[in-house]
Amino acid sequence: MGRFDKLRGGTVVNLVGELARAGFRFEFQKYPNMRNKWKIVITCPAGAKANFATVIGSNEEMVKVADALRMGGKTFLFNLSQAVGRFGETAVLRALRGGQLNHSFRTADGTFNMRNMTLGSTIQLQNKSGHGLDVITKITAPRPPAPRWVAIEVKSRMGNEVPFPRLSAAQQESGYIQGAANRALTGIQRARDAVARDRTTGRSWEDLIGNRREIQEFQQAAAAGDVTSILTKVELDLQGNPVGELITEAW
Repeated sequence: MGRFDKLRGGTVVNLVGELARAGFRFEFQKYPNMRNKWKIVITCPAGAKANFATVIGSNEEMVKVADALRMGGKTFLFNLSQAVGRFGETAVLRALRGGQLNHSFRTADGTFNMRNMTLGSTIQLQNKSGHGLDVITKITAPRPPAPRWVAIEVKSRMGNEVPFPRLSAAQQESGYIQGAANRALTGIQRARDAVARDRTTGRSWEDLIGNRREIQEFQQAAAAGDVTSILTKVELDLQGNPVGELITEAW
Protein backbone atom coordinates (compact mmCIF):
# COMPACT_ATOMS: atom_id res chain seq x y z
CA MET A 1 0.00 0.00 0.00
CA GLY A 2 1.47 3.35 -1.04
CA ARG A 3 1.91 6.28 1.33
CA PHE A 4 -1.06 8.11 -0.22
CA ASP A 5 -3.44 5.16 -0.33
CA LYS A 6 -5.15 6.12 2.93
CA LEU A 7 -5.59 9.31 4.89
CA ARG A 8 -3.69 9.38 8.15
CA GLY A 9 -6.36 9.34 10.85
CA GLY A 10 -4.34 11.41 13.32
CA THR A 11 -3.86 14.15 10.76
CA VAL A 12 -7.59 14.47 10.16
CA VAL A 13 -8.51 14.32 13.85
CA ASN A 14 -5.99 17.02 14.78
CA LEU A 15 -6.98 19.16 11.81
CA VAL A 16 -10.71 19.03 12.52
CA GLY A 17 -10.10 19.81 16.19
CA GLU A 18 -7.95 22.84 15.37
CA LEU A 19 -10.48 24.20 12.89
CA ALA A 20 -13.41 23.62 15.24
CA ARG A 21 -11.65 25.68 17.92
CA ALA A 22 -11.20 28.48 15.38
CA GLY A 23 -14.91 28.41 14.51
CA PHE A 24 -14.77 26.45 11.23
CA ARG A 25 -16.92 23.50 10.23
CA PHE A 26 -14.87 21.21 8.06
CA GLU A 27 -15.98 17.97 6.38
CA PHE A 28 -14.37 15.32 4.17
CA GLN A 29 -16.97 13.51 2.07
CA LYS A 30 -16.66 10.71 -0.45
CA TYR A 31 -17.91 12.18 -3.71
CA PRO A 32 -21.08 10.29 -4.73
CA ASN A 33 -21.00 7.94 -7.72
CA MET A 34 -17.45 8.87 -8.73
CA ARG A 35 -14.42 6.72 -8.05
CA ASN A 36 -11.47 8.36 -6.31
CA LYS A 37 -13.23 11.69 -5.88
CA TRP A 38 -13.47 13.49 -2.56
CA LYS A 39 -15.40 16.58 -1.58
CA ILE A 40 -14.16 19.08 1.00
CA VAL A 41 -16.88 21.27 2.51
CA ILE A 42 -15.79 24.28 4.60
CA THR A 43 -18.09 26.58 6.56
CA CYS A 44 -16.20 29.58 7.93
CA PRO A 45 -16.87 31.58 11.11
CA ALA A 46 -19.27 34.52 11.06
CA GLY A 47 -17.86 37.53 9.23
CA ALA A 48 -15.83 35.54 6.67
CA LYS A 49 -16.17 36.44 3.01
CA ALA A 50 -17.10 33.01 1.66
CA ASN A 51 -17.95 29.39 2.41
CA PHE A 52 -16.90 26.81 -0.12
CA ALA A 53 -16.89 23.21 -1.28
CA THR A 54 -14.37 21.73 -3.66
CA VAL A 55 -13.60 18.35 -5.20
CA ILE A 56 -10.21 16.66 -5.41
CA GLY A 57 -9.31 13.63 -7.42
CA SER A 58 -7.25 11.27 -5.29
CA ASN A 59 -6.17 10.30 -1.81
CA GLU A 60 -2.75 11.72 -2.66
CA GLU A 61 -4.27 15.15 -3.23
CA MET A 62 -6.44 14.74 -0.14
CA VAL A 63 -3.46 14.01 2.10
CA LYS A 64 -1.56 16.98 0.69
CA VAL A 65 -4.52 19.26 1.34
CA ALA A 66 -4.92 17.88 4.86
CA ASP A 67 -1.23 18.42 5.58
CA ALA A 68 -1.33 21.96 4.18
CA LEU A 69 -4.35 22.79 6.32
CA ARG A 70 -2.77 21.21 9.38
CA MET A 71 0.33 23.35 8.90
CA GLY A 72 -1.48 26.56 7.93
CA GLY A 73 -4.69 25.97 9.83
CA LYS A 74 -7.13 28.81 10.14
CA THR A 75 -4.86 31.32 8.38
CA PHE A 76 -4.90 29.17 5.24
CA LEU A 77 -8.69 28.89 5.30
CA PHE A 78 -9.28 32.58 5.95
CA ASN A 79 -6.99 33.36 2.99
CA LEU A 80 -8.93 30.89 0.84
CA SER A 81 -12.20 32.46 1.97
CA GLN A 82 -10.82 35.86 0.97
CA ALA A 83 -9.86 34.53 -2.47
CA VAL A 84 -13.28 32.96 -3.10
CA GLY A 85 -14.93 36.10 -1.77
CA ARG A 86 -13.18 38.15 -4.43
CA PHE A 87 -15.08 36.24 -7.11
CA GLY A 88 -18.34 37.27 -5.45
CA GLU A 89 -17.25 40.90 -5.17
CA THR A 90 -16.33 40.92 -8.85
CA ALA A 91 -19.80 39.62 -9.73
CA VAL A 92 -21.42 42.38 -7.67
CA LEU A 93 -19.25 45.07 -9.28
CA ARG A 94 -20.18 43.77 -12.72
CA ALA A 95 -23.89 43.81 -11.82
CA LEU A 96 -23.67 47.33 -10.44
CA ARG A 97 -21.92 48.69 -13.51
CA GLY A 98 -24.35 46.92 -15.81
CA GLY A 99 -27.47 48.18 -14.02
CA GLN A 100 -28.37 44.62 -13.00
CA LEU A 101 -28.37 44.74 -9.20
CA ASN A 102 -32.05 44.21 -8.44
CA HIS A 103 -32.58 45.74 -5.02
CA SER A 104 -35.36 48.03 -3.85
CA PHE A 105 -34.72 50.48 -1.04
CA ARG A 106 -36.58 53.29 0.68
CA THR A 107 -35.54 56.82 1.54
CA ALA A 108 -37.54 59.80 2.79
CA ASP A 109 -38.33 60.53 -0.87
CA GLY A 110 -39.87 57.16 -1.72
CA THR A 111 -38.97 53.70 -2.97
CA PHE A 112 -36.28 53.13 -5.60
CA ASN A 113 -34.41 50.26 -7.25
CA MET A 114 -30.65 50.07 -7.79
CA ARG A 115 -31.25 48.92 -11.38
CA ASN A 116 -32.62 52.36 -12.23
CA MET A 117 -29.84 54.39 -10.65
CA THR A 118 -26.96 56.19 -12.36
CA LEU A 119 -23.81 55.58 -10.35
CA GLY A 120 -20.70 57.70 -9.96
CA SER A 121 -17.75 56.55 -7.89
CA THR A 122 -17.68 52.82 -7.08
CA ILE A 123 -14.90 51.87 -4.66
CA GLN A 124 -13.81 48.73 -2.86
CA LEU A 125 -13.06 50.38 0.48
CA GLN A 126 -10.50 47.80 1.57
CA ASN A 127 -6.83 47.69 2.43
CA LYS A 128 -4.42 45.30 0.74
CA SER A 129 -5.46 42.52 3.14
CA GLY A 130 -9.13 42.87 2.16
CA HIS A 131 -10.27 44.50 5.40
CA GLY A 132 -12.92 47.20 5.15
CA LEU A 133 -16.15 47.58 3.20
CA ASP A 134 -16.61 45.38 0.14
CA VAL A 135 -18.17 48.06 -2.09
CA ILE A 136 -19.30 51.65 -1.72
CA THR A 137 -20.95 53.52 -4.57
CA LYS A 138 -22.55 56.91 -5.07
CA ILE A 139 -25.94 57.39 -6.74
CA THR A 140 -25.70 60.48 -8.95
CA ALA A 141 -29.12 60.34 -10.69
CA PRO A 142 -32.09 60.55 -10.68
CA ARG A 143 -32.95 63.21 -8.11
CA PRO A 144 -34.25 61.95 -5.76
CA PRO A 145 -32.63 59.84 -4.36
CA ALA A 146 -29.35 61.32 -5.62
CA PRO A 147 -26.97 62.27 -4.25
CA ARG A 148 -26.81 59.20 -2.01
CA TRP A 149 -24.11 56.76 -0.94
CA VAL A 150 -24.63 53.00 -0.81
CA ALA A 151 -22.54 50.42 1.09
CA ILE A 152 -22.62 46.77 0.03
CA GLU A 153 -21.44 43.75 2.00
CA VAL A 154 -20.89 40.66 -0.17
CA LYS A 155 -21.17 37.10 1.13
CA SER A 156 -20.36 34.27 -1.28
CA ARG A 157 -20.55 30.53 -1.37
CA MET A 158 -18.83 28.19 -3.81
CA GLY A 159 -21.06 25.17 -4.15
CA ASN A 160 -24.66 24.91 -2.93
CA GLU A 161 -23.75 22.32 -0.29
CA VAL A 162 -22.76 25.09 2.10
CA PRO A 163 -24.76 27.99 3.56
CA PHE A 164 -23.89 31.60 2.89
CA PRO A 165 -21.56 33.05 5.55
CA ARG A 166 -23.19 34.95 8.38
CA LEU A 167 -22.60 38.57 9.27
CA SER A 168 -20.33 38.95 12.27
CA ALA A 169 -21.60 40.60 15.46
CA ALA A 170 -19.62 43.72 14.55
CA GLN A 171 -21.13 43.84 11.05
CA GLN A 172 -24.60 43.87 12.60
CA GLU A 173 -23.90 46.89 14.80
CA SER A 174 -25.42 50.23 13.78
CA GLY A 175 -22.08 52.05 13.80
CA TYR A 176 -20.16 49.50 11.73
CA ILE A 177 -20.22 51.40 8.42
CA GLN A 178 -19.16 54.69 9.97
CA GLY A 179 -16.40 52.91 11.90
CA ALA A 180 -15.14 51.26 8.72
CA ALA A 181 -15.04 54.66 6.97
CA ASN A 182 -13.15 56.18 9.91
CA ARG A 183 -10.59 53.36 9.89
CA ALA A 184 -10.13 53.68 6.14
CA LEU A 185 -9.39 57.40 6.36
CA THR A 186 -6.97 56.85 9.22
CA GLY A 187 -5.21 54.18 7.16
CA ILE A 188 -5.10 56.40 4.09
CA GLN A 189 -3.52 59.23 6.08
CA ARG A 190 -0.95 56.80 7.48
CA ALA A 191 -0.21 55.63 3.95
CA ARG A 192 0.22 59.22 2.73
CA ASP A 193 2.72 59.83 5.49
CA ALA A 194 4.58 56.62 4.66
CA VAL A 195 4.77 57.53 0.98
CA ALA A 196 6.00 61.05 1.80
CA ARG A 197 8.77 59.60 3.98
CA ASP A 198 9.56 56.76 1.54
CA ARG A 199 8.81 54.13 4.18
CA THR A 200 7.92 50.56 3.28
CA THR A 201 5.61 50.02 6.28
CA GLY A 202 2.25 51.63 6.95
CA ARG A 203 1.19 51.62 3.30
CA SER A 204 -1.64 49.05 3.35
CA TRP A 205 -4.21 51.69 2.26
CA GLU A 206 -1.91 53.25 -0.35
CA ASP A 207 -4.07 52.23 -3.31
CA LEU A 208 -6.93 54.44 -2.08
CA ILE A 209 -4.96 57.65 -1.54
CA GLY A 210 -6.40 59.05 -4.78
CA ASN A 211 -9.96 58.42 -3.51
CA ARG A 212 -9.52 60.27 -0.21
CA ARG A 213 -11.96 63.11 -0.98
CA GLU A 214 -14.72 60.73 -2.06
CA ILE A 215 -14.16 58.58 1.02
CA GLN A 216 -14.38 61.66 3.22
CA GLU A 217 -17.74 62.44 1.59
CA PHE A 218 -18.87 58.87 2.24
CA GLN A 219 -17.74 59.14 5.87
CA GLN A 220 -19.80 62.31 6.32
CA ALA A 221 -22.88 60.57 4.89
CA ALA A 222 -22.32 57.59 7.20
CA ALA A 223 -21.98 59.89 10.22
CA ALA A 224 -25.31 61.48 9.27
CA GLY A 225 -26.95 58.06 8.90
CA ASP A 226 -27.53 58.80 5.23
CA VAL A 227 -26.14 55.61 3.66
CA THR A 228 -28.22 52.79 2.16
CA SER A 229 -26.68 49.47 3.20
CA ILE A 230 -27.22 46.25 1.23
CA LEU A 231 -26.24 42.64 1.91
CA THR A 232 -25.66 40.76 -1.35
CA LYS A 233 -25.29 36.98 -1.53
CA VAL A 234 -23.53 35.40 -4.52
CA GLU A 235 -23.54 31.68 -5.37
CA LEU A 236 -20.53 30.57 -7.42
CA ASP A 237 -19.73 27.43 -9.37
CA LEU A 238 -16.41 25.64 -8.88
CA GLN A 239 -14.80 27.91 -11.49
CA GLY A 240 -15.84 31.05 -9.60
CA ASN A 241 -18.63 32.09 -11.96
CA PRO A 242 -21.93 33.37 -10.49
CA VAL A 243 -24.90 30.99 -10.62
CA GLY A 244 -28.41 32.41 -10.92
CA GLU A 245 -29.55 35.79 -9.62
CA LEU A 246 -27.73 37.75 -6.96
CA ILE A 247 -29.70 37.75 -3.71
CA THR A 248 -30.04 41.13 -1.99
CA GLU A 249 -31.53 42.25 1.30
CA ALA A 250 -31.32 45.20 3.62
CA TRP A 251 -28.15 45.13 5.73
